[in-house]
Formats: sequence, structure tokens, C-alpha cells
Amino acid sequence: MSTNTLRRGGPGPDRTQFAGSTPTPAETTLIAGGVTSPTAALVDDWLTKPGKSLPFGGRDRLIEALADEDQVDEVTIGYWHRKVAAELAANSLNNQDLARVEEAVEVLDQVGRSDLAKSVARTVENAYQVQVAGADGTSTASLNDPRVENGEIFDRLVDADGTVFERVRPGFEPYYPGTVRFQADRVLSAAEAERFAQLVGYAHKSVLHSQEDLGDPKIDSLYSLTFSGMSRLKGENFQAYIDTINTYLAEGSPERQSAGYTRLIEGMENPPAFELYYAD
Repeated sequence: MSTNTLRRGGPGPDRTQFAGSTPTPAETTLIAGGVTSPTAALVDDWLTKPGKSLPFGGRDRLIEALADEDQVDEVTIGYWHRKVAAELAANSLNNQDLARVEEAVEVLDQVGRSDLAKSVARTVENAYQVQVAGADGTSTASLNDPRVENGEIFDRLVDADGTVFERVRPGFEPYYPGTVRFQADRVLSAAEAERFAQLVGYAHKSVLHSQEDLGDPKIDSLYSLTFSGMSRLKGENFQAYIDTINTYLAEGSPERQSAGYTRLIEGMENPPAFELYYAD
């Protein structure tokens, strides 16, 4: 069966100037034959090259564009990379867009809709902050994004005030953060959120030898709790802190001999896993 017919629309890359650019068998996608090459792996390798990163969503769009090619090599990837990058740039907020929003906000103010004007301005400003925070290709979203509110994980989050939260991962660890955010892998009931907060506070005092009272957390979704004042949390005690929280969530605070081996705070019946975010 022939596999030479391209199914995408429009002209493809011009290979006449690229001698020796024919892809190896491992790089070839046989669409008609139903055999798909590791296109995603090739794209991931391409995006690690200097100057080749794409904003959030760009990787998936590039893979989708390549799905209709009968061969995938660096020439083809480069061609579609340029098209995807241009498309994302055209769809992103720019200074002209922001100027138009400012004009619209002024009009709303003039007709007595200052409440709507403020809401529009906040929404667009937050969208712009998310765009700037994710300019390096890191998966980024607003804290009030419905996907975040429904528990989806992003590496970087931006709140309404422009504060940027980094998800803890290799190369990104807290060092005297101003605020930390726990995002559970499931919905927390009000009682579970309260127990979670109590155990986090107990671990804070136990591991960090701190008398700081974290106070009541901010609940920004059904999956998450945000605390301020964790100024003693830093790289060298971070892992011990996380391990202790996981232990306390499962078992509760340590047994007290003086109180008949009871626990001050009981563990959770179904302890959630969680991702930790921090902001300076």
C-alpha cells in the first residue's frame, strides 16, 4: 500500500535544498499502514534545542500538525514548528489587545458600569500575567482557571494579584517561601480540609522547630489549601517536611505516652496525595 500521499492541506516543506534529509525508518510515520513513529519523542527532542521552545499548548499542536505527514524529520518538524509558533503568537495577547481593553474599560466606566469595567480589567490583566509567566513553555494557568479548580496539575500558577506559584519539582524547590499551596489529588470535604490543615500545621512546628502559627488556610478550590508564613521552609529540610506530612496524613500526629498513647490529631481515613506549590 502506498504511503506517499499527504493528508494535510497546503504545501509542505521544500526539501529540494536539503540533500540527505530523507528520514531514517525509525523516523518515518506510515499513516496509511497504521504504523506510527514516535513523533512525540521527536518533538520533545526538538523542543529542547535552543530557541525552539513553544508556549503552553504548542507541543500538542505541533504533534497534531505532524500527524498528517507521511514522514517526520527535522525539516518537517522545523516547517510546522514555525507555523505553530506564528499561530500561537497571533492568538496571544499583545499591546494592541491591551490598549483596546483599556478603551473598553473606559467606556464601561463612562456609562456607569464600573463594576463590570473592573472585572474585565482584572480578567484580562490576569490572562496577560499567565501568558508572561508561561512564555518559557512551562505549563501555566490562572488559579481561577476551571481546569485548576477541577484538580488539573500545572507546573506554574498565577493568582489574581499576579503572584506566581511554582510546583515543586527537580530544579524548583522552596527556599524561605512566603506562601505555599497544597493541591490534593481528589476533592476534599470541609472536614478533610480542616484535618489536612491541622496536620500540616503540626508538621510545620515539629520538623521546622517553629512556634509560628500558620493560621487558617485560604481555600481556593475544592482540591487545595494555601498557607502564608512558612518562612522557615528551605531546601535542606524540605524533603523531611514532606515525608512527615505524608506520615501524619496517614497515621496522625505522634502518639503521646503521657496521654495513654493517644494522638492529638488523628490521621485521615483516605489520605490524599498532593502536589506542593510555593511563591516567594
